[in-house]
Amino acid sequence: MIKAKTLALVGQRFGKLTLLSLFQTTVTPRKTLAICLCECGQKRNVWVANLKSSNTRSCGCYQRESTTTHGQSGAIKTQVYTAWDNMRKRCSNPRRKDYHNYGGRGITVCERWNSFELFFADMGNPPSKEHSLDRIDNNGPYCPENVRWATKSQQMNNRSDSRYLTHDGTTATAAEWSRIIKLTSQVIRKRLRLGWSTAEALTTAVHEKRKP
Repeated sequence: MIKAKTLALVGQRFGKLTLLSLFQTTVTPRKTLAICLCECGQKRNVWVANLKSSNTRSCGCYQRESTTTHGQSGAIKTQVYTAWDNMRKRCSNPRRKDYHNYGGRGITVCERWNSFELFFADMGNPPSKEHSLDRIDNNGPYCPENVRWATKSQQMNNRSDSRYLTHDGTTATAAEWSRIIKLTSQVIRKRLRLGWSTAEALTTAVHEKRKP
């Protein structure tokens, strides 16, 4: 006997599947099978439990579309797809060794980039095999405004922007100071490398000579 609550599911839509009718088998009498029509036109028998838990959302066409639409995630994944996949995993999978540097400290991926197609539309292919994803603000999220393709040397320069500098009771990174005092972070870093004090590096105008 099929329960009334389960019968009430007939006609409802689950992902791409519309539940047409229900029946029980003698092999598994405690489970109920649903005859479903996919929006692609194919029919498929699905366990009701899998529909309700969202484990099954189509006749199988969704999975085929996701791996063939962009052609990037086949047996040999492309560089851009691998970068997208790793980006999401290191922000969401606590079992990864590098999780503590990303998701573990609050680094997130914007909702738009949960879709590879939208990520690819924003970022395109990396310029070379030496390029990888780099967050401009190392404490910010993965999003179109904060991510670029960069080489390892470019990324190392970006990391130096994250050096914390304290002046007049305020502590901020070189990149943050550059926005506050309207000096480029490159100028600030160069001054520090030349031995300038933090105060001199942050308060001396570009065309002003350093005080002896």
